[in-house]
Amino acid sequence: MNRRHCSKSHRKNRKSLKIEKKKRFHKKQNKKYLKKLVWSAYANTINGLHQLYHQEVKAENASLLLQGIGDVLQNNQQLEGGKRIKFLNFLKQVLRPETLPLLYAPTALYNTFRFRKYWLNTLESWQPVKHWNPTHKSGGFEVYEAMLKDLLQHLFVKYAMPEFMYPVWQAQHSTHLWWFVHLGKGGSIKDVRSLPFKLNSKMAHYFTQAPRHYSVEKALLYGQVGALGGTEAFFEQWYAAHWKRIYKDPLFFRQVIQFFARYPELTNNREVAQVISFINAHKYDGQKIYTRAKGIVHEPPVAPSFSLKGRTDQSIMRLVDEWLSSPRVLSSVFDDSLLTWTPDPTSDFEYWDAEKQVLYKISQLINNYELWLEGKVMMHCVGTYTHKCMGGYSTIWTMTKVNAQGKEEKCVTIEMGKKWRVCEIKGKRNREPKPQEVEVVKQWVNKENLALSIDYL
Repeated sequence: MNRRHCSKSHRKNRKSLKIEKKKRFHKKQNKKYLKKLVWSAYANTINGLHQLYHQEVKAENASLLLQGIGDVLQNNQQLEGGKRIKFLNFLKQVLRPETLPLLYAPTALYNTFRFRKYWLNTLESWQPVKHWNPTHKSGGFEVYEAMLKDLLQHLFVKYAMPEFMYPVWQAQHSTHLWWFVHLGKGGSIKDVRSLPFKLNSKMAHYFTQAPRHYSVEKALLYGQVGALGGTEAFFEQWYAAHWKRIYKDPLFFRQVIQFFARYPELTNNREVAQVISFINAHKYDGQKIYTRAKGIVHEPPVAPSFSLKGRTDQSIMRLVDEWLSSPRVLSSVFDDSLLTWTPDPTSDFEYWDAEKQVLYKISQLINNYELWLEGKVMMHCVGTYTHKCMGGYSTIWTMTKVNAQGKEEKCVTIEMGKKWRVCEIKGKRNREPKPQEVEVVKQWVNKENLALSIDYL
């Protein structure tokens, strides 16, 4: 039994060794095949570069990998005199069998060549950490950015570099390239003379901490906002709002950022953009106002000296809410021309409910802005009824109620079709009318001798 068991175990071990040996053989063969592919692609690429240099092939007819670099090689304005041969030699130096995907970044390679005077290390000493797989369907496109970053770090970076700075090499913005070189040598962004504004040490620190997906300009603004106490969440809302006019007023800009830093609830409730719009309208830009008598007119800023001193988040939001709820103030969402139609001769109506001490009003809507506002407030589709009103197929009316304190709120929207027949009554979100609202409509119908749909009888 023991001999049989040993024999069986021996056969099993021999079989596993055989499989392992076979795996190693195939792995070795794959490596040889991969190496052969890489060197073949390298030879073809170098040959293609020479053809482009000698104008034997036009850049537009080259392979996808070589089209971009071909445009640079064949551009006599970018590469005057002996620069063309120098650029070709640079490419042959930087390209190795494992780094061919770098050619997907032609602008970055050209900029690297332009700034060769500021290299901190030689190309020969570069040891790429990222290689490509020629059997991959993407052709190396997925690794070229990592390769480029590795090359730039080797040539220009001695100290830590913010991630958002690397993409500047793929753009035609020489100023940002100079900033990169300065930072790479250990300099501070606050010492750069070509900045659009001065930064202190705290702002320079926050600049380097900006998220990697930011542009350089956005990171500069982030540095200012961060130094004044603004969080990244606040900055994202601020940057998406209309902040540029406030930014031109440095003292007030500082006051605004510090105000939001003091009241993070405004950021948490996503109210930053509303506050910024309110400030712009009242302090700087003015706003569009609607009245029936004058239509849409531009009103100049009503509070040029507006300040946030002494205000709280609650007090500012009360002002903002009043402003946003005003039917006179045109929302930026409404950008159509004002269209007015001939009103129906039926009179507006008022009804006093003595028991509840409420005044009901029924008024006709006479233009597309009033329709749009009705649809926005009531959250239904009446704002799209302009064509029906312009064509004389319908007239739209709104019922509001005013309480004893003088506060007015909308109740229902009323559609009257041809032959003065009230055909539909809808509340907010298309709810059905309440009994008291139907009773007010009936009072109006009786007084004006109108017809009422059987649904409301």
